[in-house]
Amino acid sequence: MAYFDEKAKEDPDFFYRIRLDDEDRVRNMYWVDGGGNSVDAGTKPDSSLLLLATAGGVVDLTKPIAYRVDKVSGKRVGIVGLGNIGSRVARRLAAFGCAVSYHSRSPKPSAPYPFVPALRELAAGSDVLVLSCALTDETKHMVNRDVMEALGKGGVLVNVGRGGLGGEPELLLAMDNVVLSDHRAVLTTESIGGVLEVVIANLDAFFSGRPLVSPVQL
Repeated sequence: MAYFDEKAKEDPDFFYRIRLDDEDRVRNMYWVDGGGNSVDAGTKPDSSLLLLATAGGVVDLTKPIAYRVDKVSGKRVGIVGLGNIGSRVARRLAAFGCAVSYHSRSPKPSAPYPFVPALRELAAGSDVLVLSCALTDETKHMVNRDVMEALGKGGVLVNVGRGGLGGEPELLLAMDNVVLSDHRAVLTTESIGGVLEVVIANLDAFFSGRPLVSPVQL
């Protein structure tokens, strides 16, 4: 809070509001300053990144935080696995102005991004490497020492797939910045509500003698 008060004193264009819940925890917050008028959106990603970080539970705004944000636009992002999740990640990062390329078992004719046939080559040409493929015998421990060296110590590795895609833990911990999160990306209020809606719709269909909404082939 003190930081925002100080900013308001220094900058007459700075404005902020913070809403607390019944237990005095930060419920939501926003701020506006005059800096956005003189720089492009790529150099001011703070609001978007903080929104994503707080919504995903990566940052707890009830505690003091310190963070460094580099320019997002122009970052070279390599995506491993351009399926349902990988394609959505690619679209969102492209909207941030990132240069997206990908690696998969075979090229995707409809994909608007460059295909890189070798994982090491993709890592060497990326600032950020995103793993979004399935865990199979072929992909298990695909991020080995060779790939990590190609990505570089200052590179960023994001694994939104299974932990088995990564290689030796000591290789990951050797990176400059490591953020660990449990497997909970799907556990948002909206997604849980969506799951409940599907369950209820399936039960209603079953007891009404109609085809299920989401049948599973066993």
